[in-house]
Amino acid sequence: MIIMLGIKALVPESTTFLKTEDIVDFGRLYRSKSQDLKIELENMRRVFARKPDASKPKTLLQLQQYISRVADAFYEMNRLIKIACTLPVSTCACERSFSTLRIVKNYMRTTMVQNRLQSLMILGVHSSRSRKLDLHNIVEKFDTLYPESQIQLH
Repeated sequence: MIIMLGIKALVPESTTFLKTEDIVDFGRLYRSKSQDLKIELENMRRVFARKPDASKPKTLLQLQQYISRVADAFYEMNRLIKIACTLPVSTCACERSFSTLRIVKNYMRTTMVQNRLQSLMILGVHSSRSRKLDLHNIVEKFDTLYPESQIQLH
């Protein structure tokens, strides 16, 4: 329950946005410094009070992108927002990730480097988005980047 309340308090359009108790309790789970967190929350409230509504972040991801630009000033908040963005929303998300990993590893038989495995995992987990990619454009970019390649994709 603490996790859900903490994440809700980090969502800009939530009714409990920047609620100190919920965020501090959430932060304790991840060993955040409570005193620093309270100061950062107060400063963040001031920053958002001065911003026009049109330029305020609306989602958790937009908030993370905004805070990452000033991460030194909001270290604890930046950390907690990153955690909130990466926590799976349901167990289905975790199961889908592990299922995709099992399929990819089985297919590639672990003969690849970690970086390539991560790239394939992203494509597998986000398959609905990866199906929308323009493959012709990707092949063109590959040809321009590697003109001496022995692989002919056309």
